[in-house]
Amino acid sequence: MEYAEKTLVLPAGLISLRLRIKIAYCEEIVYTVGIAEEKHGGEPSGELACGNAAQRFFLQLAEYLLGKRTVFDVAFAAEGTDFQKKVWRELVRIPYGQTISYAELAARVGKPKAYRAVARACHDNPLPLLVPCHRVIAKNGSLGGYACGTAIKTALLNLEQNGRINNDNR
Repeated sequence: MEYAEKTLVLPAGLISLRLRIKIAYCEEIVYTVGIAEEKHGGEPSGELACGNAAQRFFLQLAEYLLGKRTVFDVAFAAEGTDFQKKVWRELVRIPYGQTISYAELAARVGKPKAYRAVARACHDNPLPLLVPCHRVIAKNGSLGGYACGTAIKTALLNLEQNGRINNDNR
């Protein structure tokens, strides 16, 4: 297993989000994507000396964040329970720019009363962005949770629904 990481700065209105992206990959397959908001730090990291899977992922991530890509075509695989894998397969089917509720996702996987278990499977998703759990919201329309933080979830939904990370009218 190899690892690569990169820091990106995204405009998010009056402030900027600093995201630390870390991936684990082997040959051409990405196994985990970690996204964390950094509160402090120096300059964003530049070019990476890493394998093809990491280079391809970071290139596609840049295209996605610029609004030039709606689907990732990086090979990926994740370890999890059968139920988690079923939820994650369904997450990939949610179209770019659309959201569904945890309850709707539970119904789609054949467990309509298991919306809390579905929410937990979303939280445990080892491949955010590639398996877009940020597209799942609460039934009442609120964001719900997000393992990477609600500021990042808000930014990703704004990007997909409004064409930009921030939600201001500049």
